[in-house]
Amino acid sequence: MTYIKKPAFSAGNTERAYKKTIESSHVNSNTTNLYDAISAFQLVLEDNELGYLNDIKVDAGIQRFKLDSDKGNAKSGWYVFYSNAVVFAGAYGNWKTGLNESWHFKRNNKPLLIKERSALKKIRDDMSKYQQAEKEKRYVKARRIANSVWESSLPASPNHPYLLKKHCMDAAKSLREQKGNLLVPLYNQKQLVSIQYINKHGKKFFAKGSQLKGSYFMFGNIKQPFDVVYICEGVSTGWTVYILSGFSPVFCAMNAGNLTAVSLSVRKCWPDIKIVICADNDVKENKDVPNIGVEEATKAALAVNGRVSTPNMPHGGKCDFNDLYILAIESEKKSIGGGSDEN
Repeated sequence: MTYIKKPAFSAGNTERAYKKTIESSHVNSNTTNLYDAISAFQLVLEDNELGYLNDIKVDAGIQRFKLDSDKGNAKSGWYVFYSNAVVFAGAYGNWKTGLNESWHFKRNNKPLLIKERSALKKIRDDMSKYQQAEKEKRYVKARRIANSVWESSLPASPNHPYLLKKHCMDAAKSLREQKGNLLVPLYNQKQLVSIQYINKHGKKFFAKGSQLKGSYFMFGNIKQPFDVVYICEGVSTGWTVYILSGFSPVFCAMNAGNLTAVSLSVRKCWPDIKIVICADNDVKENKDVPNIGVEEATKAALAVNGRVSTPNMPHGGKCDFNDLYILAIESEKKSIGGGSDEN
């Protein structure tokens, strides 16, 4: 199969480029119209809340673009569009939400011919290889930046506003700090691959382009004997579980969607260990809204034959184990204060 490589072009001059493609490849008049394929792709992007793009570049690799929700110089939207003499295909997504979908143009909604299916498979294979290569480039850059930042940072202060708010001051021993941000190191296969930054207001963000799937931060010493491993989302929850469990190893996956990947890595390292997934209870007043924290924790537990532990506030509502920990500390303070007044 011959690929017709063309310079990137916009929707405004697609017919001219298409005519050139037809002439150069001697394709007959039944070939799918490139203009129609691009128009259909534009509508797919719009239907997936990525906005309507006037210019679609063809055979130019992954293209990033700004979404309405992006701030500053961020470009969370992306797409790639491939063409050849037989079929048109592509992929699109949102780096922020994790959206990643493939697409191909269906000529008059008819089933693909054998040659079209073959061409589509080749395009998808090439697309997958290209995306993986681009992803690896971002990972390498993010690792380099993360290691540089970590090495140049200072030990974290136990008086950082976030740690004080979460009553996790002693967690500072495992963290570092730079320009007022807490630095949480994330590891994957024993490599420092990213850093989570936490500012004084508790806002969290990661090093750009980081390898997050399967990456984790850990409290505890795995060189000493242990019979149970705990896995949770955030670092404050991780510290809370670490203290309340009697200093058992705790792996922080950083978000609910990463719980399964981290759990599988833990199970691979310790086939017989007991695994407990400490869920964030993301319960909503609207019962039709999914409880992502509990649902993802349950998936992770099922994947590794573990069990789930879910926190519950006395009067209901969204919470994690750190919220319960803070509630207990504040209740104890009130109890002590009340006793003093009576005396």
